Amino acid sequence: MKTSFSLALAIMILATSTATTAFAASKTNQISIRYVPPKNPTHQQVYTNLKQNLMLERLQVFLSPFRLPKTILISLTGCDGEADAWYEDDEITICYEYVDDLWTNMLKETTLSGVAPIDTVIGPLLEATLHEFAHALFDILELPVLGREEDAADQVAAYILLQLGKSVARRTISGTAYAYRFEETRSGGDCSPERFANEHETPAQRAYNQMCLAYGSDKELFADYVSRGYLPKERAEFCDEEYFQIKDAFKILFHPHLDLDLAEKILEIIEDGDILWVHDYHLLMLPQMIREQRPDISIGLFIHVPFPSFELFRLLPWRLEIIEGMLGADLIGCQTYDNVRHFMSSVRRLKGVDSVFNRISIGERTLKVDVFPKGIDYERFRNKALEIHSDNPRPSVIQEEMKMFKESGQLEKLIISIDKLDYTKGIPQRIRAFERFIQTYPEYNGRISMIVQAIPSGETSESFFKLKSQVDELVGRINGNYGTITWT
Repeated sequence: MKTSFSLALAIMILATSTATTAFAASKTNQISIRYVPPKNPTHQQVYTNLKQNLMLERLQVFLSPFRLPKTILISLTGCDGEADAWYEDDEITICYEYVDDLWTNMLKETTLSGVAPIDTVIGPLLEATLHEFAHALFDILELPVLGREEDAADQVAAYILLQLGKSVARRTISGTAYAYRFEETRSGGDCSPERFANEHETPAQRAYNQMCLAYGSDKELFADYVSRGYLPKERAEFCDEEYFQIKDAFKILFHPHLDLDLAEKILEIIEDGDILWVHDYHLLMLPQMIREQRPDISIGLFIHVPFPSFELFRLLPWRLEIIEGMLGADLIGCQTYDNVRHFMSSVRRLKGVDSVFNRISIGERTLKVDVFPKGIDYERFRNKALEIHSDNPRPSVIQEEMKMFKESGQLEKLIISIDKLDYTKGIPQRIRAFERFIQTYPEYNGRISMIVQAIPSGETSESFFKLKSQVDELVGRINGNYGTITWT
């Protein structure tokens, strides 16, 4: 039968007036996170790795566009030996045991179809989190589900993964399918009624469902699923219908609760002949997003932070996606020639594209990469300072402190550091360098001081407050160890 009626996300639309009233107070950024230190010492490495890589912070940002009437907490915690993840009472729980099991059973080497070992960890971990997030959405938003909610949650998770760009979708879906198929092999051919009566479908069936949706979304990208026999041809024949059923259901159910992303907002206001400038590392993937919708627009990208060497950049799981996003620009500006060289090296090694005189040919388009050292307008700042001083001739607080330093008679050098309190600026490293100097050359104690003016960057994430606490602790330690009554 050509038309499939197995769609678990099929909808029974309720009266919209009731829903509008119930969720009038919904808002974005309703995701909170929590790392619970593990009790089991064997999970310490999992805890450390995920925390250092800001795993929950990334999920928090990724899910923030959903408009929700209440907060959803995502917790990473120990589960007394249970390798699982679940949703209950507005909280998504991800067990250290589950992550540890993924790491233990990950692929040993990249497969012929291009599935890398890390894909078999990141893919199922992200899919499981999105699966539980779907349960949270069904619960909190009171969305109707015709069919089994577990199947619907699988479909929501797979659909979201398929919207993350071709490369990421390919890696995460393939990694998840591998994990399900591996789980099936561990069953040892168990055909007991209990196994088939489980609230979830069998791991093998879940793998086939994932691959079918993927193939239905892009038959060219996932063609090898069929050609290599991973997905039976009989099932693949109508996978495009399954995918579009999910797409329609997602649009009706979830789009009213989604905020437009940045790319869509820009596309609404951009006009013919406009030049779009994109700034800094937060938006490295935006140029290609815009390029796909408006190939006629001129796009510039300026990177305010250093671009790492390929030896460091290659360690990022999404290195290819970042490079492809940046290549959507027409002009890329960097602070130094070294940054340009590092970027060119990454493009050459990841995309196999060479540059000629800092120009990269991409189809019929040419991308230029160049150095644009960014400084301050000294004359403007100087003239403004003189203007303020002429209006108010009284010394400022800084001038009073400078006078005090000069009159002390001991201070020979004063180091002033002014920057945003941002983890890319290396402020803790500057302070540690100063500490190392006075440790190495104690004769300068009392003869040199360092003033750090760290301007809050406006962030409110956990990483920002950790950085602020770290800087405060460093300053306190140095002043406590080396300061005197007359010198700090």
